[in-house]
Amino acid sequence: MGTLTGSKAGSGVQARSHVAGTVSVYAEYTSSATVSAGDVVQMVKVPKGAMVTDMRLSTNTLADQGAHLQVGDGVDTDRYISASGGTVVAGTDINQASGLGYEYTADDTIDIKVVVVGGTATAAAVYKLTVQYTMDESTVF
Repeated sequence: MGTLTGSKAGSGVQARSHVAGTVSVYAEYTSSATVSAGDVVQMVKVPKGAMVTDMRLSTNTLADQGAHLQVGDGVDTDRYISASGGTVVAGTDINQASGLGYEYTADDTIDIKVVVVGGTATAAAVYKLTVQYTMDESTVF
């Protein structure tokens, strides 16, 4: 079990924010080793005041075909996508099942958590996450 970092959650990456319109962030993580149950991939930094309006998770065809993944944050690991929703089908998209309208009261990251590893885990799995959120001016200033 470890904490891994996607392309938009690294130490030098700032959370995108503005108070007009929608912010859309695409992040990708390519595993260099087989993922394990309990691994958390921090994918997208979100600022205080962000309200998620849409989310899409996809995997490449090499990804773990029987994995159960959650998408959430540091407070609720399955706020957006619950592992109970079934297995990840490699090469397909999964839209969030819940969590729309949640407003962050502090900076956080949106994470993918590996709950169950299937029988065909590979080292070249690619996880892709697109997050859209809006900002309320009153929470930023």
